[in-house]
Amino acid sequence: MTDYADSATDTWLVARVAQQDEAALMKLYARHGSLVYGTALRVLRSPGPAEEVTQDVFLRVWRRPERWNPALGAFPAWLTTITQRRHRPAAQGATAGTLGAGCVGGSPAPVG
Repeated sequence: MTDYADSATDTWLVARVAQQDEAALMKLYARHGSLVYGTALRVLRSPGPAEEVTQDVFLRVWRRPERWNPALGAFPAWLTTITQRRHRPAAQGATAGTLGAGCVGGSPAPVG
């Protein structure tokens, strides 16, 4: 696999992901994975579900990179939006203390 330079732009890397370039996805993950994980962890307050949300977000980038429109916002902002939308049902389930269809990982978060 190719190891892209730090100077590679997000726009260029996403274009490479659209061509099924795994190294480009790995570079995007290295660059933005902590942002996605941190966003999920702040809401879910549990490392396991936050890791699952992070994995899901980057899987979505892999499957549908064309969904990001650079004219509408920066790549990190788009990732944050995906993350917030992805974990919102899980957080609501945790707040209610019930196992809902949106719970990440199939188990409710502790209430309290």
